[in-house]
Parts: sequence; C-alpha cells; structure tokens
Amino acid sequence: MQIDFNTATADFINGDFKWYIDEYFKNYITTKQAYNLLRLEGIACYVVKNDEIEDYVLIDSKQTVLAAYPYNLGGADQMQARINIIKISKHYDDYEKTNI
Repeated sequence: MQIDFNTATADFINGDFKWYIDEYFKNYITTKQAYNLLRLEGIACYVVKNDEIEDYVLIDSKQTVLAAYPYNLGGADQMQARINIIKISKHYDDYEKTNI
C-alpha cells in the first residue's frame, strides 16, 4: 500500500529526510509467517523521503541501516526477500543453539 505523502504524518524527521513507518512491512516483520519464519524484534522498515529520494530503509534498534531499496514494486520485493533472509537466518541460529 502506497503512502500518501500529502496527508501522512512522518514518524520522525532527520535533516531533510522524513521517515514513515511502512505498515505492510511492520506487520510482516512482527508476525510469524508460513514455513515457521519467526517474528523479528528490534528492526523496522520505513519509507524515507526527501525532495529527490523515496526509499524503503530497514533499520535495527541502534538505527543501523540493514538494507535500502527504491520505494517501488521491485524495491518492495527486494525488501521482503531481505526480511525473509533475516528471518531464515534467525530460525537457523535458534535451531542450531537448541539442536547441537
């Protein structure tokens, strides 16, 4: 679902950049998915916009950028794939800790 930048309120502003939480990815990150992909904590996906840029940006709780893709359909697919990779990695790490 596209954000209407004319009516949406930015979650925070950093210099010239306005950060909007992406509701689709917020739900995707925080819910358990098919194939036992875990829910994640401590990361969030924002749409970051200024006059020249509109990007999806995935950050952790320390505001470290984990991934950034253009805010378009292709970028959404890439962001979903990146989140799945993180979920699979976490699932694998959790499995290894309990089954070694």
